[in-house]
Amino acid sequence: MDTVSSPAAVIAAILLTAACLEAVSPSVRWTAAAILGGGTAGTIKLGMGATRVGSTATTGGAANPLLSALELVASLVMSVMVIVVPMLTALGVIMVMGLVLRALWRRAVRVKPAAAAR
Repeated sequence: MDTVSSPAAVIAAILLTAACLEAVSPSVRWTAAAILGGGTAGTIKLGMGATRVGSTATTGGAANPLLSALELVASLVMSVMVIVVPMLTALGVIMVMGLVLRALWRRAVRVKPAAAAR
């Protein structure tokens, strides 16, 4: 099964990365897509394959269902993080901007009465 899924994952990653890099020249887009997208997907698939081979060699395949379950949980966690982390980051930026504006407002309010007394 990895014989088909590994090249498919690399090709899909290259195409998705290239689709995200619209604003650059085609030569840079496809070079970056091959290196970044394809390289990342290939590394991950290689690591998963090596882990499965090691698991099969050491446990006779008994630990493979556990590895598959862990892989599923990791995929779910990462999928949720892709959605939640940007929202939390935006919330944090808004909160910091609010604090900065509040501090600037307080400073401006304190300075005005002192300037008017002179």
